[in-house]
Amino acid sequence: MALRLVVSDLKKRIKDLSVKQRPLKQARKTLLELGQRRALLERSGMGPETTPGDAAWEVLKRRAMITACLNLVHEVCGSEYRHGPGEKWLYEKYDRELRKEFLVEKV
Repeated sequence: MALRLVVSDLKKRIKDLSVKQRPLKQARKTLLELGQRRALLERSGMGPETTPGDAAWEVLKRRAMITACLNLVHEVCGSEYRHGPGEKWLYEKYDRELRKEFLVEKV
């Protein structure tokens, strides 16, 4: 039962992160008008004073967190498949945080 709760919580977290990721990916483009960019940033949960560089950094952080969540779901379910970590240092940080939160030992 506990594993089922861990998997469902991780999948919910992945869904929440990915919903916020799409507008952020669009907002990091520098050719957008200011009003358009502000609307996209508000949809993703960031303030209107955010720069395209800040949006790009948030995309990178969320991508690492989504990858860490996906890999932990695979591990908890017993699958050997793993997604590439991308920025390894950031991925490892989020992986450690998730393992501590869900009390999952590294295999």
